[in-house]
Amino acid sequence: MLEVATTQTDLDPIWVRNHPDHVNDDESGPLLMCQWWLEFWHTGLNTRVFTLAVLRQNARNFMQDPTALKACALSSHGRALQSRGRRDRMQVALLNAAFQEAGGPAQYPSWNSSRPRSSEA
Repeated sequence: MLEVATTQTDLDPIWVRNHPDHVNDDESGPLLMCQWWLEFWHTGLNTRVFTLAVLRQNARNFMQDPTALKACALSSHGRALQSRGRRDRMQVALLNAAFQEAGGPAQYPSWNSSRPRSSEA
C-alpha cells in the first residue's frame, strides 16, 4: 500500500487528510517518501539488517532535510503509540534524539507540546 502511495501520490493524499492545518497538497508526495524511509528503517531494524549505529547515523542525516523533519514532527506521537517491542522503542528513541539534535522542537514547538506524552496516554 505504501509503495502505491509513494509512486502514485495523487491516489493517496493521506498526509493532507490527516494534517490539513499543516500539510499542503504539494507536500503529500515528499512526506510519503519520508514515511517510506521510516518504514524501511523500521523493518531493517526489526529484521536486524540495520544496526543501531547505522540507524542512528541515517536518522541524523535524514533530519537534515526540512521535509523529513516535518514528517517526524507530525508522526512522532503516532510512532510512540504504535511501539510494541524493544526494537520499536529503540527506533522511536533514535528518531526522537535525531529530531532534537536537528532543532525539531524549536521549529515545531506547538505540534509537540499539545500532544500527550506516551506516559500520559
